[in-house]
Amino acid sequence: MNLANNHLFNFLLQFEKTIEAYRGIRAGIALAVPLVIGRLMGYPETGFYIGLTGVFFILGAVGGPYKIRAKTAIATLLAGLLAIGLGTLISHIIWLKLLITFLWMFGVGYAAVYGHPGVMTGIVAGILFLFTIHTPPGDIIVAGERMFIALVGGIWAIALWFIFWPLQPYLPLKKAIADCYAAIADYIQVVLNNSTSLSVSELQQVKGWREKLQLAKDALVINRQGRRGTSEIGQAAVILIQDIEYLMTAISTLIKLSGIHRDQPENMTVKILLNEAFKEIVFNLENLVQTIRNQPAQVNCDRLKQITQALDEQQSFQRQTIGNQVDAYVSLIALVRLIEVLNRLISLLERTFLVVQEMKPTTIGGENNSELSEITILLEKLEQPWFQPLLDNFSFDSAIFRHGLRLAIATSVAVAIATIESIPRGFWISLTVLLVLQHDFGSTFRRFFQRILGTVLGALITPVLTVFIYTQAGLEAIAIMSVSVAFSLLRFNYGVAVFFITVYAVTLEHSLTFENAWVATLRVIATLIGSGLAFMAAFFLFRDRQEPQFWRLATDAISCSRDYFQIVINYYLSNNQSADYHAISKQRHQNRLAQFNAQISLQKLIDDPQTSQLQIEIALTLMTNLTRFSRSITVLIDQLNDFSGTDPHPALATFVSRIDLGLSQLETSLKYQSPLPPIPDTVTPSQEFQVYLKGLQQKRLVEFANQEDETLTRQVLLDYSILALEIEDIADYLQGIYQAVAQL
Repeated sequence: MNLANNHLFNFLLQFEKTIEAYRGIRAGIALAVPLVIGRLMGYPETGFYIGLTGVFFILGAVGGPYKIRAKTAIATLLAGLLAIGLGTLISHIIWLKLLITFLWMFGVGYAAVYGHPGVMTGIVAGILFLFTIHTPPGDIIVAGERMFIALVGGIWAIALWFIFWPLQPYLPLKKAIADCYAAIADYIQVVLNNSTSLSVSELQQVKGWREKLQLAKDALVINRQGRRGTSEIGQAAVILIQDIEYLMTAISTLIKLSGIHRDQPENMTVKILLNEAFKEIVFNLENLVQTIRNQPAQVNCDRLKQITQALDEQQSFQRQTIGNQVDAYVSLIALVRLIEVLNRLISLLERTFLVVQEMKPTTIGGENNSELSEITILLEKLEQPWFQPLLDNFSFDSAIFRHGLRLAIATSVAVAIATIESIPRGFWISLTVLLVLQHDFGSTFRRFFQRILGTVLGALITPVLTVFIYTQAGLEAIAIMSVSVAFSLLRFNYGVAVFFITVYAVTLEHSLTFENAWVATLRVIATLIGSGLAFMAAFFLFRDRQEPQFWRLATDAISCSRDYFQIVINYYLSNNQSADYHAISKQRHQNRLAQFNAQISLQKLIDDPQTSQLQIEIALTLMTNLTRFSRSITVLIDQLNDFSGTDPHPALATFVSRIDLGLSQLETSLKYQSPLPPIPDTVTPSQEFQVYLKGLQQKRLVEFANQEDETLTRQVLLDYSILALEIEDIADYLQGIYQAVAQL
């Protein structure tokens, strides 16, 4: 493949190179500063181990909201300290050493239930544990000393995360998305400034918008590479990219419809109102761009709603004065459609702003969240306990559970070989297993060759370097530079990164022992043994295929979401039937497990080098919309606590049946690889239900004025107001899933 012509590679050079370089420099600083301080203070060995543990802890640095980063840092530090203490105390008893290794490494693999932060915490804890059990054993005092050194190294690394050099790995993705919304605003400005409906400058704006949208999609794919599990920012990004296309479609429709009213004198008021509406849309889009870029701004559609109301009054006026004018019917129909599109666009802008809130890098406790919807507040209340993902996946049906077992078996065998055969630096064998063995065979197979090739080349070049640079300070300088380059490349080119990691490891060992060729030879032997064990574990233990596996699991997830939707929504359709929370909880558990398995399979699909960018986009869109669909159902569970069982409007039953039909069609299409039928009409019953509730709200205002408290109207509004908010989102998510599956 010619990398210069590769779209993703060009994107990487344009957006990601700075952050990855900074990531590498930060790793070099984590090692260099303790080494220098230790040497200056007369404790070079202590400085060496503080720097080494600092580099290990730097691996655990993840991006995302401050709360996520803080939790990950604390969990990584505590798990790392426990790993060192435990490894020190049990390393001299072989049977206990192997037993604890099996259990600990199962936990390392199983930590993936917490997404990318869990994976990185597990890797750091696994590295520190494996490193410790291959060092001389010690008593409680030795364990305490080692834990103290690791504590200093961990605090130093965490300080680099948060204080001295806090990186924002999601910044390129957010910038690419913000550029798309800015391009839409520029497009509207060009249309407003042109008297004709189409111009060269307008076409250039459309072309520029499409190019920026492609860059945003590239950013999403690049951002997911090297990261496992889901994240709120990643899910929000998928929704925002999807909303860009929806928004542009709505604006294009609005512009076309507005052309009907440009040159008609009797529609001058409509024209003026439309121009004001476009200006308000541009204003809100610019504020949206600022919000995505973490600048203070607020999307407020109140003025747009007032304009829409004024247009609605113009519609009523035209209906009264239309008479027998045939041409006026066309204008009236266009105006009716224009108002519908404008209402849809307002709803889309408000929802987009709420999604952008999920991408904020920090969340300060006690800050004013009055702008957030009731849905967002409910989701905060419904945050599951920390142990729930552990329970949900504790089954052989879980892909994460199976990977944990696979990793535990392979690393235990590696530790047994190194211990029984007394292989020097046996830590490198088990470390290779940990880093090469992936969740799927394809990724493991690729890393198998990358690890061996990178290690062999690194082992060959390092002795040559040490012939010319043989002082301890010079060797440490090579190690620092090598680890910096390795961390810069780790996410995107593992093979080259391994080359520099080998140079780093061998020169660092050589600076302590000055056993040049022997250390390099041991590194190659350990890599061959460890890579072989990882390859065999991936091939023989619970092996899954990737693309068909993902679509099978995605189909299962859709089926479980359908069952989850049915069991919850049926209580809103039945009269006075109390909710069976045990049955709901059971179905919710099954749905969570199906979602977890599909997400893990999605990551395998992304990591497969043969997976095209289009396949990744389709799979990401599908899973993000499906996850949010399930979250909407979870919100409705909380509302059942206050549901009294009033009679539902017939439109709600129609809406539910069409959502169910849509999910059934998706399931059948994916299961049998058959053409996907058109999506059922969910808009009409949703609008009828909203009109029904709006009428009740007006009626309730009259009751409120008459001081009527306990009325049927009040109870119906209490029962269905949250549901009314959710059904629009449910319909949107179903449409997003349909658009993804339709591209297959």
